[in-house]
Amino acid sequence: GKQSPIHLLFRITGKRNFLDTSLSPGHTLIMAETFKQYNIFIASPGDVAEEREIIRQTCSKLNSNPLVEGKEFHLKALGWEDEIPGAGDPQEIINRLAAKCDLFLCLFHRRFGSPTASKNSGTLEEFLGAYDRWKRGKKPHIMLYFRKIVGVSAADLKNEQFMKVLNFKEKVQEERL
Repeated sequence: GKQSPIHLLFRITGKRNFLDTSLSPGHTLIMAETFKQYNIFIASPGDVAEEREIIRQTCSKLNSNPLVEGKEFHLKALGWEDEIPGAGDPQEIINRLAAKCDLFLCLFHRRFGSPTASKNSGTLEEFLGAYDRWKRGKKPHIMLYFRKIVGVSAADLKNEQFMKVLNFKEKVQEERL
């Protein structure tokens, strides 16, 4: 009788291997494709969820785009919500995930984020870690974005989170980070 091929997909440390074995005697085809996975870490407080999702969708669309599909790279967007909670300091777990990235995207709008044991926000801690790694080894590539703020009210100027974002933005611009 007719037997269908068995398709197995193995993912091992950033390499994708396809093994297509036909069950018909004497017919075996092995095709291997190696690719580089680029990890993109998205650091941000909770008020830019829409932008985070746009980044994830963009990576997915690029990976499946006919002009990119089959090339030797794959984009994987990662963020704090991708890490499974474990024992220990949650921020340390996130920091380890961020330390593995090739591209570090940092986004701010009106919130600076929740404080950690050592910094004013987890997002700041992640950014400073990425910046320290970049100074040592020119990796990861860092992209820092501040969402355009439309209409600043008197209440905004009294909002501690909002003022921390503005102060950080000013500091980054002054220091030309």
